[in-house]
Amino acid sequence: MLSRLRCLRKFNDRMRFQGKIDSWNEARGFGFIQRNGGNDKLFVHISAFTQRQRKPSNGDIVTYEVSKAKDGRSQASNVEFVIGRNSVSQSENGSAWGRVAMIGLVVIVSIVAYIKHVPQKLFYSETHPEVVASDIQSSELQAPLASSLLKSESQSLAPSVESSSSFRCEGKTHCSQMTSCDEAKFYLRNCPSTEMDGDSDGIPCESQWCKF
Repeated sequence: MLSRLRCLRKFNDRMRFQGKIDSWNEARGFGFIQRNGGNDKLFVHISAFTQRQRKPSNGDIVTYEVSKAKDGRSQASNVEFVIGRNSVSQSENGSAWGRVAMIGLVVIVSIVAYIKHVPQKLFYSETHPEVVASDIQSSELQAPLASSLLKSESQSLAPSVESSSSFRCEGKTHCSQMTSCDEAKFYLRNCPSTEMDGDSDGIPCESQWCKF
């Protein structure tokens, strides 16, 4: 009977219980655990925790074993954290801060991209008006130059256009009916049934008008 009671006591000592940390004193490194479903509190020391990733705090849910201290009083041992109120709140806070940081990063990247694509003249018009004025003057000077170049180009093309537009297909087919080499070339290129290029080299009336 006595040996049976000893075995039962050892079994109870090895049982794990669940409770909540209460009255934790961070400065002194100890507190109490209130067992689930009971009002009794059990002493717990910081050295009894098997997980040292974080410090205990009030409201943490833990599992533990019951052992005897040197003075004979019961105390918690092999204490392990489980998902509790504080753990959940800390994880929620961490995820919330993560979302805020991500949103802030997206906003910063968007602002930087917008600033890079804004035309620089919008800033120079206020901070460097002399630069904008010089650009306007340069554009005004370049405009007449471009106009003169276009005018000279059109004048150089005008004679050929005029010469080609002065002829019409009027049924002439022989070199004897032509009045110039240009007219003969016009008829050869544009009018049907002409007989002015006997050797088919693309040069009409070589003996009369288009001599080389």
